[in-house]
Amino acid sequence: MIKLENLSKSFEDNFVIDNLNVDFLDNSITCVLSASGAGKTTMLRIISGLEKDYLGKVIGAGKVSVTFQEDRLFDWLTALQNIEIVSDSKTAKKLLEQMGLSAQADKYPNQLSGGMRRRISLARSLAVQSDTLILDEPLKGLDVALKQSVYSLILDYSKGKTVIMTTHDVIDAVNIADRILYFSANGFKIEKDIAFEIPPKQRDEKIINKYMEQIME
Repeated sequence: MIKLENLSKSFEDNFVIDNLNVDFLDNSITCVLSASGAGKTTMLRIISGLEKDYLGKVIGAGKVSVTFQEDRLFDWLTALQNIEIVSDSKTAKKLLEQMGLSAQADKYPNQLSGGMRRRISLARSLAVQSDTLILDEPLKGLDVALKQSVYSLILDYSKGKTVIMTTHDVIDAVNIADRILYFSANGFKIEKDIAFEIPPKQRDEKIINKYMEQIME
């Protein structure tokens, strides 16, 4: 479990995060929703260790794997090599196949579409043997048909991990989350904390619609 204790972060005396206290459970996916610029990415950077200048404590993050908003692929490596750099060849090839990208294994990032690069970036973070999986808008730019298969991959490869995912899409959150945290834009305060009783893979359209209504209240 990850614990954020009295977490605060300011930029030029403006507190983006102000005394935040929240726990993220093991073997659970928490989706974080808020307006753009509210502080989601800043919080993820602190948890992942990329941001050092803050007040408070981050406890229990362990080894962290991250999918950033930007693809951040290595231009001089092929699609397959971009995943192999954090894993073994067998796992990398399997993930490429599951992402529907086996035919692009030997292509370089500049030869791929934005959606393909996004899936490779996500596959790379899923391939890492980590304690915590940070996903910053991992489904951005993917069409609805692709998202359905990617939901399953995230669920399968995140077992046993603490997963924190940001998104602007409520449908994505309801399809994948065990819990949703909705933050205000002012001081990044929790306005809603909703835990779902039915696991993601057991949710039908009726249940998904019910959960969406709960979030939008």
